[in-house]
This record gives sequence, structure tokens and C-alpha cells, in this order.
Amino acid sequence: MVCDDEVMLLQARIEDGSRQFRSLSTIVAAYREFEARLERTSSGHGSKTEIVLNAIGGFIGDFSLSDIERACPAVGRDWIRTLLKRLKQEGRVEALGKGRYARWRRLQ
Repeated sequence: MVCDDEVMLLQARIEDGSRQFRSLSTIVAAYREFEARLERTSSGHGSKTEIVLNAIGGFIGDFSLSDIERACPAVGRDWIRTLLKRLKQEGRVEALGKGRYARWRRLQ
């Protein structure tokens, strides 16, 4: 984890105009974003369901199975299909078409 003192030192050096530290601050920002994303993913029972549901909730408009796969690379296609089928039965999503190019839409 990056220490706040280190970040403050880096920011001070950036303000001094040192170009070599500009890329370092970008790396620190990227690392912090990575940490935040890592914290959002849990490793407990049902976490794959939670990951997929969060991804579906984040889509604006229609989405495809491939969109979910890109958002959830740790979750298999078969599990995503199973979950979409269950969500459809519960009335939470609807399928817009069938087959390879099917799109999905959230209803709730």
C-alpha cells in the first residue's frame, strides 16, 4: 500500500516541476485505482454472482453476454448464462433476441 507521506513527497516534487516524477504520480494513481477495484471484489461464497450483478447494474441501456464477460473476466460464460436465465425467470432482465447476438435489458 502507498503511504500518504510518500504521495505528499511525490506531489511536492511534481509541483517543483520535476518531469521524472510526473509519470510516477500516474503510476501511484493507477495503483490506487487498482486497490479500490480489488477491494470491491470479494472472495466469499456467492461472489461471482455479486460480481455479475454489479456489472449488470453498471450498464447503461442494453448489454450482451460478451459485455458481461469483458466486465467480469473471472466468471465463466456458463455461469453468466445460468445467472441471466435465473434473472429472466425472476423478471429482473429481459432478453432482446436469441442466439449469438442477443441483447439483454434490466427491468428493475
